Order: sequence, then structure tokens, then C-alpha cells
Amino acid sequence: MQAELILGAVGISQMVVRPGDTALAHGSGDMPILSSSFLITLMESACNSAIAEFLENGETTTLMIWNLRFMML
Repeated sequence: MQAELILGAVGISQMVVRPGDTALAHGSGDMPILSSSFLITLMESACNSAIAEFLENGETTTLMIWNLRFMML
């Protein structure tokens, strides 16, 4: 796969957030919002769907770096 061939590719991933998917349920926060681990999984899924058609037979992708910033509320 050549990166310049896929600039602008769009991938979509969606989920319905259930009570067990929240930061509160995972013990990683005190608000009933989507946990960071599920958010990263959702974003990675969108990335994979964006470039899947451009991968050669036998090629795959892997998560390398995520840069998330958290807000104080």
C-alpha cells in the first residue's frame, strides 16, 4: 500500500453506548461516558474500514500511536 494513494479516505464505525461501556463501569472515571478504551477501539475500526480496500493481499495494519487529550469538566 502506498500512503499517498489513500489520502482523504474515510472510514466509519459506530456503536450504541451501553452502561457497561462507560468509564464509570470500567473504573476509569466517574462519569457515565464512553470509556477511552472503547473510544480507541471505535476509532481504530474506522481507520481499518477507511483503508481496507487499499491493502494488498496479506497486508494488515496495527495500532502504533494514539494521542488523546482529556478535558477537565
